[in-house]
Amino acid sequence: MVDDKVLESIPLDPKLNQPYPYYAFGEQPNQYTLSFLLEGDVGGLRAGLQVFSADKILPADLIKTQQALVEGKAGQGASGDLIITDLSQSPFYPSEEVLLEVAAPAGTELVSSKVVAGGLSLLDPNPPFVFRFSAPATEGVHEVSVFGFDTAGRGHVAQTAITVIEAENSF
Repeated sequence: MVDDKVLESIPLDPKLNQPYPYYAFGEQPNQYTLSFLLEGDVGGLRAGLQVFSADKILPADLIKTQQALVEGKAGQGASGDLIITDLSQSPFYPSEEVLLEVAAPAGTELVSSKVVAGGLSLLDPNPPFVFRFSAPATEGVHEVSVFGFDTAGRGHVAQTAITVIEAENSF
């Protein structure tokens, strides 16, 4: 690829500062597998080992678009029609278990969903999308952003909030 000027140079692993390994099997390879580890969730991909092949293509532009949406970067619009549990309907105690369900709008099939609240970021790549997590330990109103990505790669969003109240003393 460097010889054909597709790439300027062979990419380097940012941690090891060494070229990524490339192996060709056979004289004219026409199949490939791309494997890599993600240190954190990105777009619709979960942290950990990722494997893509000629049969399962990595849509890099789509992943970038989805990640930009989650990060709230301008120009990354999404429909606000995601159906979620309205967490603002009742208060929670610090560290109480929270259950949040995510559903697609009519006529849409979601392939992944992500919840972002403060420092919490949860990704679910498989329906049905149900998130269980602890309410924040501090009192107050905490915003929760929910993202869903459909089979066409379009983003869907919804917002809710968790109100944390002081735990009652029982004497």
